[in-house]
Amino acid sequence: MVSSRPRTYSVEAIVVRASDFGEADRLVTLLTPFAGLVRAVARGARKPKSRLGGNVDLLRHINASLNEGRSLHTVSQVQSISSLRGLHAGLEKMSTGIYMAELAERFSVEGGSNPALFNQLVRTLQILDAEPVHPLMPEE
Repeated sequence: MVSSRPRTYSVEAIVVRASDFGEADRLVTLLTPFAGLVRAVARGARKPKSRLGGNVDLLRHINASLNEGRSLHTVSQVQSISSLRGLHAGLEKMSTGIYMAELAERFSVEGGSNPALFNQLVRTLQILDAEPVHPLMPEE
């Protein structure tokens, strides 16, 4: 069976899951508008001088160049569209963002196009990012 995608392709994505893989690599699950979920390895992303490092962190909006593999793709280049830094400012915002990413991941499949879901997640994360941080304890 011949794939309609080239072996190397570029895609807009949100990092919905990230975990350490091996000694210096990071395993990421990307939600994309037209390729659905994509599991990829960012080789050397945990090394201090890595070009990929911070761009493949959880809840980043990125453009990624991927090399297609049999079971996992490989991230070759990453350009950050939005770091969504405000999400990392507070526990409540971060946990809400992670929850939204998990929901979007559950409603997605590998190879399944769903641009509406992708755009909704991007917009939701942007709104959450722009909200001011609320303290967990009320001020007296």
